[in-house]
Amino acid sequence: MSYYILDDNKIPIPVDAFTWGKWLSDNNDKRRVGLDTLENGTFVSTVFVGISTYMMNEELYETLVHYGDKNVSDEVVMKYNTWTEAEKGHNIILESLGKSKEIKKKEPKKRKVINRFELLDI
Repeated sequence: MSYYILDDNKIPIPVDAFTWGKWLSDNNDKRRVGLDTLENGTFVSTVFVGISTYMMNEELYETLVHYGDKNVSDEVVMKYNTWTEAEKGHNIILESLGKSKEIKKKEPKKRKVINRFELLDI
């Protein structure tokens, strides 16, 4: 497993697990590629996750779609290798949902990473 953080030019640089975890908790705004909420409550979030489990393909970004319905689970729909690919992918997902003209910007909640599996709203 490999860990990465972003430099000021949004270029991933390899780091150890401790540095990665601290950077994630301190830089939530810097790792968000896009967050859009549709009128029906569905939101699309694309972020730099900074962790790669593959040797040859470092997909360090992912897009999550949350349908706003408690009976429908979140879905990771795309993974990407670069910030540019993630931006394009985020927009493609929005267009595929057919609601790109109805997008309202939503401020993300401030969160602190407790560990890889737990977030704390602050």
